[in-house]
Amino acid sequence: MKAMLARWRAAPGAPPPGYRPGATAARVLADLSATRDGAGGANGSNGASGASGANGANGANGANGANGAARLPNGVRVSATEQVARQFLMHTVSVRIAVTARGPAAHGSARVLQTGWLRRTGVRAAPRPGCDPDFARIVDALLAETALADALRPVHLADCAIDAHDGCWTLTIVPYGGSEVVNRMPSFRRYVRLTGEQATALSAACTAFDRVLRGFLRR
Repeated sequence: MKAMLARWRAAPGAPPPGYRPGATAARVLADLSATRDGAGGANGSNGASGASGANGANGANGANGANGAARLPNGVRVSATEQVARQFLMHTVSVRIAVTARGPAAHGSARVLQTGWLRRTGVRAAPRPGCDPDFARIVDALLAETALADALRPVHLADCAIDAHDGCWTLTIVPYGGSEVVNRMPSFRRYVRLTGEQATALSAACTAFDRVLRGFLRR
């Protein structure tokens, strides 16, 4: 046991034993009924890139893993990036789903928090320090849009963020479902699937984010 603990401390940034790069992201995309993008990257107005905002699921020894681009059944392009939280004798793999769209010129980052106690009643933004005043105003307006707020409210969020830079806006969602827990002692591996209801809500949120931003540009 002491030798195992010493090896774990000696390589905190190394991939944990049993980690299968890309396996969890592939299962999440399958839960979403998404079609893989063979090009590998995601660019353009509907291109998706991993945002720096939603990293709350990473532990102190966490690391970003495999990623891929895909299209949801509704045509919206997303990226799926694994994030690994490494702990002694176990690790968890969660997946960031990100959608990127063109929007108003602004710069900033905000966490998206769900409101309510016994029941989720809505969503609100918590801007991070250093945001443009316009960014905070636009994010509040985004989340005030019924289509986006209603889509985000039922999603079981482990983390969620909105980031903007030079007119490029990214919504990043880390759902509770669509994650894997791997234990070494006792040995087991469990995937917590993204249920149909959660997959539908997550897809709707990505679609609403893209549509609402396009509407802002036409104003």
